[in-house]
Amino acid sequence: MCGIAGSIGRGISDKGLITKTLSLMKNRGPDYEGMYKGDLNGKKLLFLHSRLSIIDIDKRSNQPFIENGHVLIFNGEIYNYIELKNELEMLGHVFRTNSDTEVIVKCYKQYGKKCVNRFEGMWAFALFDNNKKEVFLSRDRFGEKPLFYKIINNTFYFGSEPKFISSLSNSKLNINSNHLKRYLVNGFRSIFKTEETFYEDLYELQPAMNMIIKTPDNISKKKYWRLKYSPVSMSLSDAEEQTNEYLLNSLKLRLRSDVPVAFCLSGGVDSTTLAVIAAKIYGQKLHAFSVIDNDKRYDERQNINTVVDELGCEHHNIYTTTDGFLERMKSIVDYHDAPVPTISYYVHNFLSESIKEAGYSVAISGTGADEVFTGYYDHYAFWLAYMSNHNDFEKMLAMWQEGYGKYINNPLLKEPLNFVHNPLSREHLYQNRDLFNGFLKTSFDECFDEEVYTTDILRNRMMNELTHEVVPVILRADDSNSMMWSVENRSPYLDSSLVEFLYTVPNEHLIVNGYQKWLLRASGKNLLPDSVRLDKQKRGFNTSIDSLLDRNDPDVRDWLMEDSSIFDLVNKSSIENMLTKDLTDNSFSKFMFGFVSAKIFVDNNVNNSKFIN
Repeated sequence: MCGIAGSIGRGISDKGLITKTLSLMKNRGPDYEGMYKGDLNGKKLLFLHSRLSIIDIDKRSNQPFIENGHVLIFNGEIYNYIELKNELEMLGHVFRTNSDTEVIVKCYKQYGKKCVNRFEGMWAFALFDNNKKEVFLSRDRFGEKPLFYKIINNTFYFGSEPKFISSLSNSKLNINSNHLKRYLVNGFRSIFKTEETFYEDLYELQPAMNMIIKTPDNISKKKYWRLKYSPVSMSLSDAEEQTNEYLLNSLKLRLRSDVPVAFCLSGGVDSTTLAVIAAKIYGQKLHAFSVIDNDKRYDERQNINTVVDELGCEHHNIYTTTDGFLERMKSIVDYHDAPVPTISYYVHNFLSESIKEAGYSVAISGTGADEVFTGYYDHYAFWLAYMSNHNDFEKMLAMWQEGYGKYINNPLLKEPLNFVHNPLSREHLYQNRDLFNGFLKTSFDECFDEEVYTTDILRNRMMNELTHEVVPVILRADDSNSMMWSVENRSPYLDSSLVEFLYTVPNEHLIVNGYQKWLLRASGKNLLPDSVRLDKQKRGFNTSIDSLLDRNDPDVRDWLMEDSSIFDLVNKSSIENMLTKDLTDNSFSKFMFGFVSAKIFVDNNVNNSKFIN
């Protein structure tokens, strides 16, 4: 896991800019820093790299990695590098390292740009091919690793973080006030629904995308992978067996590391299943890390303790508190170069810090399980709509009422037949957007819409979450939080073979006997205690805003209402009214956190001589 940055165009004459940029990259790569300068069709080429050593930690695998006219800088992990190395050796390639970095170069030399189709992992890389006189940029299928770019004065700049581009180009990044309003009104789900970022004219290479650069004005892009829903007839037992095989292989690959691995452990079935498989199937000595909230809605101690006792593993709890909330938020937002999307990712930052303090550089988390196994409460209602003509539908409906229906607080989801009668209803996703829009000085009129991947309403909803609304948000925040503390975050549920298989499974196998995520629960059978495995309450890393922000503290109230450029966008009176409002409604809690996050983002940028147009 590393940091990358570079430029193609005018040369960087000021050595101080390179030194400054490399210093900004140290969190992502504290173990080594390197630089390469070259020429690309008459334009100056600069590659910068900072290394966090995970695989083959010897200096021989430092980057930029140079071999016979090829220069690579790479952020991420190619988990199946051992299998690929064996394959390439049989084809005559000779290796001088045991790294996945060299595997990328050799695989490119063998298969060209189609090499990415053979990779299982997460990556953002830039590869200079001096023979073809082009730079090849690529990003992994789900966007686990970030790659930003911007063209300034006919020079192409790229980097793992916006601050790298700002530093290297010696230019200010202007806040994109339109995108900031989108976030405030429509919430975290809207952040990746367009190609806009929180800075003007700053873009990201999209997931599963390759980019070829010959000069800054000769750039092409090509999508190399698309997920499709193609159901195949299979029995439930076949679905369970194959899911288990793919999941076991995914976790086996992601346990590969030359440094110790930690586990993020919530009380939910996602992280607990990974933990028990790692311990009981692969003999992994576990050290787990959990967040504990005193708000009963989010307190997961019972399930967490059950799993810890079952495994007898080393365990560390982190407790939420209002102490130091604003100060920590300021440092997190500053590192993220963006508002923290939701309160969960503020909490996750504590996990990353604790994991690093315990001496770990790699962490396993359960990201993506909800979007591939049906983990959200609305998924059940979409599933009921799909199954509404089934002979046992009344029984299925009764199971919902006796199970998940007991835990739903959102009034828009309490009616299980909502999508039977209104299949296009999505009001629950941008809840209270009209109210929040009224908080702005100038309205933001962008209603909810979704991409059409399939006519199946359940799978289409899940695919939108996987590609636009939820997983990209989690991955960006997880990556920023982890890299802030020099920790690599791995997500076994985002294995391409596992995901592709799950999108061939018929819908009827996703929810069984009233249990969502049935195929995941089946993989935990005889491994995970049933009190956890068959718990129907949705659980995960979360907390309430009032567990962190003390609105009764005069200093906090003064900070919320102090003069700030955020009030060029938001009516101050609307925020003042929220100081005494009941925030137990999840949408109001999310908005208050979003406002705090956006205010810090704006203030940080103003203080750093960045500005809002």
